[in-house]
Amino acid sequence: MEDYMKLEDEVYSIKNRVIELEKSSAISHVEFLSVKNDLSDIKASLSWVIKLIIGALILAIIGFALGGGLVIV
Repeated sequence: MEDYMKLEDEVYSIKNRVIELEKSSAISHVEFLSVKNDLSDIKASLSWVIKLIIGALILAIIGFALGGGLVIV
């Protein structure tokens, strides 16, 4: 009878561990999705920053050329 009680306690312990692992896995999955969405937002913002910098450089070059550029006298 004592062996049966030990086995029952061990099965109960294993079930609790499995439940905790499932909870941990679910939380990790939600956090992963959140990080994935944040990374996507950062990539989109970085793309626009690069576009703005390139546009500013192009405008600066055009302004320099229209303003006379390098005039060698």
